[in-house]
Amino acid sequence: MKTKTDFQTSLDIFVEHFLKGDPFPNDNWSISYWEEVIYKWLNGLYYDEEDLLLSMEALHQAFVAHFPYTGELYRGTQLPIDEKMTPRNLASFSSYDEVALFFAGDSEIYGENFRAGRPNRTFISARHDQAFHFIDFLEKLKPLTSNFPLLMLIDDRAWESEVLAPLTEEMLQTAQPVTRSH
Repeated sequence: MKTKTDFQTSLDIFVEHFLKGDPFPNDNWSISYWEEVIYKWLNGLYYDEEDLLLSMEALHQAFVAHFPYTGELYRGTQLPIDEKMTPRNLASFSSYDEVALFFAGDSEIYGENFRAGRPNRTFISARHDQAFHFIDFLEKLKPLTSNFPLLMLIDDRAWESEVLAPLTEEMLQTAQPVTRSH
């Protein structure tokens, strides 16, 4: 984005088209930009990209009131032994504890998912009043976009970012180690 005004104008255009429910025009740069942001988020390309995180935070703020999630949030992680979870303005959560346990490396339903060199496995169960039911948003997005790579990624990866919310210090204090073994 060139300026903060361009960024906000682009987001406003995307939100307007989305909320109208009309199929997106293929030649609108603003809509293409936000489709790319969502694509990168789903593809896990956000860890080192500050601009992408800022864009997703803006998308979260624009849609959280339209797609609120009020249930329990679950997050599972596997980190290297010398690394700790830190608060984030936005993180992915699940509404199912077993999905989060899968990401923590050990789910009774989905099995083991150990990542080599990442023995620090944790599980968080919490609530947040700014939780965005991203998977519902993505389902509404599907009939509006003709971006085939995005559609494929939604079908393949939406379950990994079902709910988006800030990861707060209070949530981190509730983190439990995952020690169950089969």
